[in-house]
Amino acid sequence: MTNYLNAKNGIEILHDDGLTQFLAGAGDPSVSGQVAGIGSIFLRCDNGGGIYNKINNTDIGWILIPTSTSSGTTSSDCLTPEQHIALHNGNKYIEYDRLANKIVRTDEWLDETKTYQISSSTLDRTAGRVSSFRKELFDYETGTFVIATVSGIINRTSGKVTSIKYSRDNLIGGY
Repeated sequence: MTNYLNAKNGIEILHDDGLTQFLAGAGDPSVSGQVAGIGSIFLRCDNGGGIYNKINNTDIGWILIPTSTSSGTTSSDCLTPEQHIALHNGNKYIEYDRLANKIVRTDEWLDETKTYQISSSTLDRTAGRVSSFRKELFDYETGTFVIATVSGIINRTSGKVTSIKYSRDNLIGGY
């Protein structure tokens, strides 16, 4: 005997905080848009595959959830630009620190309650000009731990930027 659940348009869970859905379809919902409640899951069923999580109230507010392979690596070891932009939708709150009247650090939060951090950046200066930077990107589920770090070294000739060398370190904590 085979038992299964059949749901034509997905599965909906109604709870005290709203509605959470499990949906399936073709295409990337963060590009095409998909109406659903925050926290919903979208299972991509075309050749792109993937599992997406709804993180805000916009129809394109979906991010790809990184998945592990048999080798232990992840399908996405860092937030994509689209995922990071999705974190910026809505209100955000930025704090900054100054030294000698120049910004040396910024912390970006989802809102002024500062319970969900998006990123933290530090700027190093040589002769008053930014010479290097380090940006930590926080996880998109809780905003409490760093999943990737992007660093850069800025080269100048005659006072003008000639190149920026980027490097990225990933912290694989399930991501």
